[in-house]
Amino acid sequence: MVEGESDERKKSREEVEIINEIKQIDELLSRFERILEELSENGLPEEEVEMILQELRDISSGKENLVTRIRRQIRNLYERFYERYRESAITTINADGFCQACFVRATPRQVADIKTGRKLVFCESCGRILIWRGEDNEKD
Repeated sequence: MVEGESDERKKSREEVEIINEIKQIDELLSRFERILEELSENGLPEEEVEMILQELRDISSGKENLVTRIRRQIRNLYERFYERYRESAITTINADGFCQACFVRATPRQVADIKTGRKLVFCESCGRILIWRGEDNEKD
């Protein structure tokens, strides 16, 4: 914990980190499912398909364990958005502050909160959780 950081801020920072991990898992699961579908169409033996499917289920189970570590309110929002969008309830913003799902620009305050991980920020247009992935090239 950063010195002087409140418990609420610490919890928010941890949730942002967990949500980043969930986003990465969602992306991997989606990619693996597409690859598995292609391999299956190209004649991959059924036993191997089932073995890979089991591994995907294990990864998904690990994701669910991460989801349980965030507050119920945020977890409910995440689950509702995940069901709505299917691929992910989480998206990144680009260097200019645009949501990469709906391309609506976040406010400068939201961008600062996203980059520092001070609190969770939701896109005002599509409702997804916004995260920052990348280096900040701006000079302070």
